[in-house]
Amino acid sequence: MFGFQQKRNLTLEEKLQLLEEVGVVLKPGRSIEELLGSYSRQEYEEEGFGTLLFVLSDEVQIGPDAGASYTRQLFSFDTECIEDNGDYARFATRFAEMFQDEFEISSIEDKVDWESKTAYLSFECQGKQYAIDPELDNDWFDPKVLGLFIQVSEDMNSRKKIGCAIPDGQSVRLCVMTPSQMKAFSKLTGLQMRVLTTRDL
Repeated sequence: MFGFQQKRNLTLEEKLQLLEEVGVVLKPGRSIEELLGSYSRQEYEEEGFGTLLFVLSDEVQIGPDAGASYTRQLFSFDTECIEDNGDYARFATRFAEMFQDEFEISSIEDKVDWESKTAYLSFECQGKQYAIDPELDNDWFDPKVLGLFIQVSEDMNSRKKIGCAIPDGQSVRLCVMTPSQMKAFSKLTGLQMRVLTTRDL
């Protein structure tokens, strides 16, 4: 009678374009086909960005590049994730990728020794050595490690900061963006990201 038109949901491609406009970009080589290996197009195109953000902050699940990250801006992990050598190094490698436009992290080394209940992580950034001895508490991730990367970003005068959404159970959602990008991202998606500081850890 009144000619009201029902608002249609955004397509997957439209959502990706809007995310790109606020700074979240698919890495070269990543594809919609890979995204569809995790969820159907219909699920991605339901109202909101929840499903798409969940997948973009995770790893590719299918194909020869399974295990690769979708973007350099989003990252999520389960806090019960420390089991062996290499687990903390993977975090450093991921942050090296996320900050690669700002500074270079190299010479990454770690160790998780359950017999002595000790762990360490070390790396080099722009000629400066960084190291931390994370606390081993069963398989829980030590959040002080995030503090080390916050320190690095401050030391390097990075425009981009580590942002964090309100934790969902054991799942932590992080981003690396400028504060203005974080604000625009939060407004677009409804997932509220705020700059993480060492006082939060």
